[in-house]
Parts: sequence; C-alpha cells; structure tokens
Amino acid sequence: MYLAVESDGLVRLHRRLCAAFGVVEGIEGDDYVPHVTLARGGDPGPGAVADLVAAEFDPIRWRVHALDVWDPEYREPAATIDL
Repeated sequence: MYLAVESDGLVRLHRRLCAAFGVVEGIEGDDYVPHVTLARGGDPGPGAVADLVAAEFDPIRWRVHALDVWDPEYREPAATIDL
C-alpha cells in the first residue's frame, strides 16, 4: 500500500537515475509512480497491515522540495537534492 507523490522534479530525478543505472524490470521505468510506502509484504491477516489496507483516506497534499540521501552508517543525510 502506498500514497502516490505528485512531483515533476521527483519524476525527472527518477528518469535520470534510470538512464544512468538502468531500470529494475517490473517496478521502474515509464510505469513508475513516485510514492511513500505504508505497508509491503507481511501477514495480510487481521492486524495493523490488514486494517491499513482496508482503511479509506482522504487525499493528502504536500510538496516535495528536496530529497535527502540517507547514510545508514553515520545515521544522517549524506546529500540533499533540490527538486
């Protein structure tokens, strides 16, 4: 389950990354939808994930101005890309 993100800058960045590194078949390329993942995999039975999938959401609007590249070793942004 995901929330779609409408951002021309994010789409342009994604296309540049795909051109430089190639696409992962089935999840990237022209059909890619920029998004925030809320739930993936896991047990689809009763519980938090099932409740989230069954929930209805009103549209949420926000602007994406920048993308932080996270460094897991130092636990801080390693770079910021303005969109």
